[in-house]
Amino acid sequence: MEDIVNGKNVSAAPYLKVEDIYKNFGANKVLKGISFDLRKGEVLAIIGSSGSGKTTLLRCITFLERADKGVLTVGDNVLFDMSRVKMEDGSLSSSLASPLCKGIRYLSCKLRYTRSVTGPLARFESDEKREFSLPVTDKTADFAEFLKNPLLSHSLRAAAEEIYKSRRRSELIAQSLERAKERAMRGEAQEKNSVSPEKVIRAELKQIRLQAKELLDTTFSSSEAEDYAAILNTKDVPERILRRARAKYISCGGTDAGKAVSVAQARENKCIFAEERRQGAQELKKMNSAAYIRSKRLHFGLVFQSFNLFPQYTVLDNVTLAPRLMIREELKMLSLFAKAERAAAQGNADKAEKLRAKADIIAQTLAKEDVEAARRTAQECAASGGTPDRHEYASRRRGEIERYAYTLLEQVGLADKVRSYPCELSGGQCQRVAIARALAMRPNILCFDEPTSALDPELTGEVLKVIKGLKSSDRTMIVVTHEMNFARDVADKVLFMSGGVVEESGTPEEVFDNPKSEITKAFLRKSEEKY
Repeated sequence: MEDIVNGKNVSAAPYLKVEDIYKNFGANKVLKGISFDLRKGEVLAIIGSSGSGKTTLLRCITFLERADKGVLTVGDNVLFDMSRVKMEDGSLSSSLASPLCKGIRYLSCKLRYTRSVTGPLARFESDEKREFSLPVTDKTADFAEFLKNPLLSHSLRAAAEEIYKSRRRSELIAQSLERAKERAMRGEAQEKNSVSPEKVIRAELKQIRLQAKELLDTTFSSSEAEDYAAILNTKDVPERILRRARAKYISCGGTDAGKAVSVAQARENKCIFAEERRQGAQELKKMNSAAYIRSKRLHFGLVFQSFNLFPQYTVLDNVTLAPRLMIREELKMLSLFAKAERAAAQGNADKAEKLRAKADIIAQTLAKEDVEAARRTAQECAASGGTPDRHEYASRRRGEIERYAYTLLEQVGLADKVRSYPCELSGGQCQRVAIARALAMRPNILCFDEPTSALDPELTGEVLKVIKGLKSSDRTMIVVTHEMNFARDVADKVLFMSGGVVEESGTPEEVFDNPKSEITKAFLRKSEEKY
């Protein structure tokens, strides 16, 4: 039996699930494992001090930033899954602990993402691998010994050679001066055919490289997979050595689990790994494409902190621009639906199914109402034996978009400003236009990034009143705000963030009236202070 509280089904499954989101900017760890969920129609208020990661969390959810780790689900659709990554304690998932997996490079060695051999995409943490660094010593001999290592990267070897040349040149010049001084004291003539320091250094480096090559050949004469695993687990090894080590690792029976297998199984593993690399490259290319990111981003609407309206467009054009641009995608989907209906009428069920599958991929980026309208149009045309008129459909959709925009502007109290430009509006009016623009795409979840931070108290009240009026049983919202009273009155859940983590969460009554964390209590006390 379902539990209904304040018109909401509190026993329903979560509509939005955010699990274990991490985000770093270089060494700066901004988000450190954020998790929460929302049911359909709920409003979440995110509060906290500036710099606690609120806006970054919102940008990760709306795909303006890519999280380093975590899972994001809307309904039954997993939008983002980077769960198999390095944990905070430095441990790796079992699939990523494989030396072969760490050694595999997709697209280029500069990529920060790799696909584990078990399937899902994962973050590749190169700093987990063994790494060589320049010797911290004044002895030239130590650099000579360091350069004998055949696994050094090109850049590291070049840096070590430059230091070796500089120090060795100084030593040779000092030795030459000392010999000249001794000869002068003995009254002997100076050397006429002395070898220049550069020539000596070139000969020494040539000998060092030969020794490094001999050591590498000795290493690759081994028949133990563990020896090659050590190479694969070394950072910045030259690609030619990695390829050679990977091949030897597999031929010696190395597997993802590091256990020896038969030669036949090793060959099969090699084919599997090659296929995994190919699929991983395709998946990464897809994930980095603008179309893929846009398809995920369209589940969300975002109202920016500073409005971000297009100054060259009127209010109406600002609201209708994005839906009008999506008409092109609707026409592609309409064409596929129409072809599928014709194929089904001709008895070609397989072709019809493939065409519908292609249309459904495009449909994921569009509102359900628009998809159903296109499907009905295709069915009506198929029933009458005709084909959809693209120009007529586009013209009709533009009219529908404009009428819906008028409805939204009336809802936010700006029906009389449709022909005005942003420069002719107040800050509160600009923010209300931004809200209407976000709603025009019919997003599943509407997000607000401190919508009142740039407004004076009077205009703040206008915008908060509009946001409060948007609350309904089928509109899920996330609001990052510093307005504590607004969060208390409108939100169903409150999330308090501090230092990149969720310090406290719960209902407004639990967070504001009975906070458990001392950090939360201190923040609420400061927010109530009057100056």
